[in-house]
Order: sequence, then structure tokens, then C-alpha cells
Amino acid sequence: MTLDKKARSYLIGKFHHGKNCFARILDRVLGCAALTVFLFSVFWSLHLRLISSLILALTSSLTLEILWLMVAKCRRERFIAAQLEEIRRECALEKILLLSKGEFRSLSREIFAEKTGRSQFQSVLGGLFLPEEKIFCYAFPNHPQNPVGIQQILLLYRKIKRLHAQSALLLSAAPFEEDASAMPERLGIPVHILGQEALLEAVPPQSASDEEGASALHARMSAQLTREKVKRAFLAQNKQRAYLLCALLLIAWSFFVGFNLLYPILAALCVFLSFYSYISEKKEKNSAA
Repeated sequence: MTLDKKARSYLIGKFHHGKNCFARILDRVLGCAALTVFLFSVFWSLHLRLISSLILALTSSLTLEILWLMVAKCRRERFIAAQLEEIRRECALEKILLLSKGEFRSLSREIFAEKTGRSQFQSVLGGLFLPEEKIFCYAFPNHPQNPVGIQQILLLYRKIKRLHAQSALLLSAAPFEEDASAMPERLGIPVHILGQEALLEAVPPQSASDEEGASALHARMSAQLTREKVKRAFLAQNKQRAYLLCALLLIAWSFFVGFNLLYPILAALCVFLSFYSYISEKKEKNSAA
């Protein structure tokens, strides 16, 4: 999948846990400076000359920094590849779950036939039944983010008892809730669960097109942007007057109740927020122009 600049920047930011480029550079500069000071103290303690200790410290810290950057780049590329693979998996699973009822049933039959080595199924109670082996095969249509719950297991149990089945083979793209996964054992039902891997063997992630993967990635980016806008709501633009007014009220209030260090600190914070709001508005206007 070919990544555009925004998509790659989003994945890199995710790899660095949301830190922007300036914060990452500042971290590396401060880290390199701290390492240089530490190495300088080590070399100086070995009774080396001042200039020699400084040169050795700078050379060693820069060498280690370059090695760290090379390792970090490899880790970042592996992370991006893993994220793209995860997106392909999600797209493949969504394609499966968006199949029509008949298509999903046909796909489930193929998977059950491969896993059991049988093809003579009876379609009954929304699933497939092998009368000779007394195995009831059932596919849950749950989305991966909607776990299989207790109520679904209870309905399954009633179907198994009605058919006098001795075991069940379940197919699900979604995980099971903790209580739901433990219930079959409590009810005495031998159950074998086929997870996402069984579905992805039938419809591999590579079947998802680059367009579908790019669309899913941009949907993630949009969701993150929405969350960040909510987080920054209190720092929104056009609020500089409100923050300045709040700062003035805090200062005025300190004259009535007596001086307290807390009020100037809060007033200074309001002034900073006002300045930040002004800068944000100015930056937005410049980008729009």
C-alpha cells in the first residue's frame, strides 16, 4: 500500500505516542546532551585531559545517537508494516461480515467442511448439523468490536439440546466475553472455537485492495483528529478575551479576600491560555490564506 504524506505522518506520530516533530527533536537533543555530560564525567574521572575528555564524550554520544536513530528507524518501519497489515485484516474481516446472509452461510459451510472433513451437513436452526457425528456448527455474525455475549451462548445451548448434539464447532470473528467463554464448560458442552484466523484463511488480508486500506486508514485519521479537537476544545480560538477577563477577575478577587499566591498563578495561566488562543487563531487564518 502506497502511503501519502499525511498517512505516513499519522503512523509515525502513532509510533512516537503522539509526540510531534519538535518534541521528538527536543528529546533527542536533551538526551544527547545528558549523555555527553555523563560520558565527559566518566572520561574526566579517568584522569584524561579536558579537551580529550570532551572530544571523546562528543564522539561517543554522537555515535550512540546515530546507532539509536538507525535502530529506531527499523523499529518504526516494522511498526508501520504491522499497522498496515492490521488494517488489511480489518478490511478483510469487514468484507466477510458485510456479505449477504446466503454468502456468509456458504463461506461458513466451506470453513466447517474443511475443519471437519465432512460435507454432508443439514441446515437447521440457523446452523449446520452433522447427524452422524452429532456436531452442531454455528457461525456468529458479530463484528470484531462486538463480543459474543452470554445471551447468544444460551440460545446456542438451547439449539444444541434440541438437536441432541454432543459438541459444537463455533466460528466467530469477534472475541467472547469472559462469562460467555466460560459458560459452555459450565453447561457441559464440548466446544471448539474457530476465530478470525479461520475466516482470514478463506479471505486473506491480501484480498483487500489498496483503495480499501487507504480508506480505512484515513477513517482512523479522521477519528483521531476528532478526538484531538475535543481535547483542545478549552484552548479553542476566539477565547482570548474570555481568558483575559478571567485573569482580571482573579487579580481583582485577590484584593477582596487578601493576597494569596494561588490567584496570581491562576491569572498567569489564564494569560498564557489567552496568548495560546490568539496564536492558534492567527495560525488558522494564515493557513486559510
